[in-house]
Amino acid sequence: MKTKIQKIKDKIVIEIPATQKRFNPYMEEYYGSYPTLTGLVDKNDCGNIEMGFAYTIDMDYANKGDQFTDIFYKVYDMQEDEFVELCKKLEIQFFDLVAYTKLLKEACASPSETQSA
Repeated sequence: MKTKIQKIKDKIVIEIPATQKRFNPYMEEYYGSYPTLTGLVDKNDCGNIEMGFAYTIDMDYANKGDQFTDIFYKVYDMQEDEFVELCKKLEIQFFDLVAYTKLLKEACASPSETQSA
């Protein structure tokens, strides 16, 4: 993957390839492709919602689903629903870690914890 960064007039433009070739390090071969970016919603250490773009980590060679990095570019100037729509428009996969974490907590809670909630 080659990221191209340039200044055009009064704007910094960052070009990131939409997809990358998958690579199997065990067989040293390239095959198929996967999305470079993942749209991500998460909570920071203070409990505030953050959203932005993370790099996708290819895990296909290990027969696992792809993973993603922390958010490397945070989006502050739109609401979450607008961000989800942007991801759809750009054809970027989207993952809501806040909702996923909530589901995990509910699934792992003991019956007495769920009854008192």
